[in-house]
Amino acid sequence: MRSFWDNIPKEPINDWKILANDFFNYINRQGKTTNNIGIGHSIGGTLLFYSAIVKPELFSKIILLDPVIFSSFKCRVWSIIKAMGLGMYFHPLAKKALYRKKIFISKKEIFHRYRKKQIFSNFTDESLKIYIDSIIKKHNDCFVLNFSSKVESDIYLSGLTLENIILKQFNKIKSKIYILYADKDSTISTSTLNLFSKSNKIEQYKIDGLSHLFPMEDSNRVYMKIRDILT
Repeated sequence: MRSFWDNIPKEPINDWKILANDFFNYINRQGKTTNNIGIGHSIGGTLLFYSAIVKPELFSKIILLDPVIFSSFKCRVWSIIKAMGLGMYFHPLAKKALYRKKIFISKKEIFHRYRKKQIFSNFTDESLKIYIDSIIKKHNDCFVLNFSSKVESDIYLSGLTLENIILKQFNKIKSKIYILYADKDSTISTSTLNLFSKSNKIEQYKIDGLSHLFPMEDSNRVYMKIRDILT
């Protein structure tokens, strides 16, 4: 994901097709252009679904962990909001991402700050510490976020741009797709799940009692489900 790159391109992120192209370039460099197994969470799941449509030979099986796929209506409304230049005012996460605290004195400070947040309420202390280690780096005598909050904010604002293709062309997929979606605060709409239920290529599983971050809230349960799918 661009937000973690050392050298971030200056081109603006206007839609998620740019991020999909980043993924295609990476896959091509690895020389793995057919019959892959893909697992992606959130935006990663969205990009994998889109990839399965535009490059059907790329995957034999895909597991999507609460992908971001909203309804057509919400996408149309969002396109109007963006056209009016009001995205930062309406997106619940874009502004928070841009202005989030980036420098910390210690890991202890980060832990206590994040432990109070509702979004991490289902995390064990161990899971939260692992998550924190994945998003920070040491810089001089402090700890700083290891990703660009500006790019993160831009990614939020440029979302809801792949649904038009996914919702209209999902029947083109050749690979088997498994969707694991959150019981609470899911980022895949009910109408989208209902639409996908018509395809014999797509299976759906609700992860009871957990939220969008369920891969980190109960990693063992998610691992067992993925293992069952792959065996």
